Amino acid sequence: MSPDQKTTNDVKNLLHYSLPDLARVAQRFPWTLLCALILTAYLLLDLHKSLPWPEDIRLVRVPAALTAALYWSFAATLYGEAKRSEPNVKHALVVAGWLVIGLLTVLANAIDLNFLYVIAALALSLSIAGYVATMPGNSALWLFNHTLWFGAAASGVACILFAGGLTVILETIKYLFGLPIPGALVEKIWITASFLIAPAYWLSHVPQSFDTEVGEGEPAELVSRLIAAIVKFILVPLLLAYAAILHVYALKILFDGELPKGRLGWLVLTFGSVVAVTALSSYPTRLSGGRIVALFWRFWPWLLAVPLVLLFLAVGARISEYGLTQRRYLVVLAGVWLVSLVVTQGFAKHRDLRFIPGVLAGLLAFASFGPWGATGWPIRAQVRDFGARLEANGMLRDGRVIDVASGAQKPSAADKTRLHGIIDQLRNEHRLIALRPFFQGQPNDPFNGRISDNDQSRHDWAIADKIRERLALGRNTPAATRRSWTYHVSKPVAIAVDADGRFQLIGPFNIYAASNDRRGPQTVLTRDTSLTVSLESNLLSVRDTEGRTAAFDVAKLSTATVPVPGQPPLPPTTLPLTIARTTGQLPADLVVTSSNGTFDDADATHVNHLSFWLLLRRE
Repeated sequence: MSPDQKTTNDVKNLLHYSLPDLARVAQRFPWTLLCALILTAYLLLDLHKSLPWPEDIRLVRVPAALTAALYWSFAATLYGEAKRSEPNVKHALVVAGWLVIGLLTVLANAIDLNFLYVIAALALSLSIAGYVATMPGNSALWLFNHTLWFGAAASGVACILFAGGLTVILETIKYLFGLPIPGALVEKIWITASFLIAPAYWLSHVPQSFDTEVGEGEPAELVSRLIAAIVKFILVPLLLAYAAILHVYALKILFDGELPKGRLGWLVLTFGSVVAVTALSSYPTRLSGGRIVALFWRFWPWLLAVPLVLLFLAVGARISEYGLTQRRYLVVLAGVWLVSLVVTQGFAKHRDLRFIPGVLAGLLAFASFGPWGATGWPIRAQVRDFGARLEANGMLRDGRVIDVASGAQKPSAADKTRLHGIIDQLRNEHRLIALRPFFQGQPNDPFNGRISDNDQSRHDWAIADKIRERLALGRNTPAATRRSWTYHVSKPVAIAVDADGRFQLIGPFNIYAASNDRRGPQTVLTRDTSLTVSLESNLLSVRDTEGRTAAFDVAKLSTATVPVPGQPPLPPTTLPLTIARTTGQLPADLVVTSSNGTFDDADATHVNHLSFWLLLRRE
């Protein structure tokens, strides 16, 4: 053996014995670890902030593509190991997936790609990647996933302990020695822990065997025993009780002949997801966990049937009334997944647990791009609704928006609210460009003249404001046409109180008209009595224990702080305003230090907030 070869072997042995976990991870998951290294370096070097690329690319596409490549490499490696493929075949599979992810990233806007769905689908695929080609049995699948996802949870804990511990050390050094610790250093510690150390720790705990089966019966392992106890004594009883509530609610709807409440869809989704997770968790103890666990395992798919009917009725009503959005699309997609559980787990003689995560991963992958996807379909539905409402209000001619000055009508109140909602939805998705055909070719096209592409959010807000202005929608707020007024004491002042106690200064009070618990009544003890204060309809009321009252018309504040049209402006003031009582026998004055409110369309004032003291005289 040559000296160079001996030196090389010594270095390899040193790495192997000094860093056994990292060496094993690098050998088993080289591509996955490489993705983690690249993503960590990208964030540590602040390339997501400094690169001269559009915001959408540097902040979203690149990190999301690297994360998707990481999960794909992970899943492809598990698939290749389970199939016992040659290393070159596994490497080719990983690289092919990277090329597809890169192509999807480049075409993201054109194909309406949703990165969140892609990443979620790839993460779920880890559960079945080693069992696509062969299926030793549900017991092997369960044990592999139990170890896999327990390792993921443990890596999260390790990340927090590592980064949190270093952060505490740095803060202690800063406190004890007064050394400056840059905030960027702490940020980089958390980046390294989250995107490199945690994935490496997780990869080091991925089981290498795909056919080892879990022992059924009473578990011996501490974690498994804890899960079995939670399933038996908490999850299963609660789920059965919740299922009973949903079925009783279904009977109520049937007898009343009314549609279910709109938000019921999310309740059913949460219930269905917890049912599926509980069913997976109860698999090893399904026969040994007692009658209630055995009953749950036998019938759990059928617990979903009636709630799913309620889900589709509720989301259907919301879509017909408010249109299709990404959130409602997700509800429908998850509802389809729950239906698949009823079909694949309820009707099957021998249940295949691969379908539980597998179908969901497939649905997420299907919905991640294209005109049928979670982004494309809702956007097209919103655009169709936008055009239909403009058409119904006479605001379109040949598919183009007519100038308001050219005779177009303003939309109705309901349509105005809906148009605002569509603009906001498309702005949040960075898809306002979908509305351009309604304005294209016109001299006042809101899309003419672009702001820097590097500030996508600012650009989208500017375009949204131009569209609202073009359609004469006003600001997207219920008080868009209201003028506002405000008054505030900018510095403290001394208020004289006589020595013999004939005058008492009581307060401060803060009352908000829109809040029941802050509007009143508020009670305070004085030297001779107690006072109860409340605000209702611009009238501040004070009552003492003898039944005497004082009422103050606080609407007068607007005339004291806002100039009247056609008259000279009011002089600036920093002194409190004193208001005498309007009615009542209680000898008190109101000393206002801060207030605000609004004018409605009829110029009537509405007080929103009062900060004040009461000056009480003893007669």
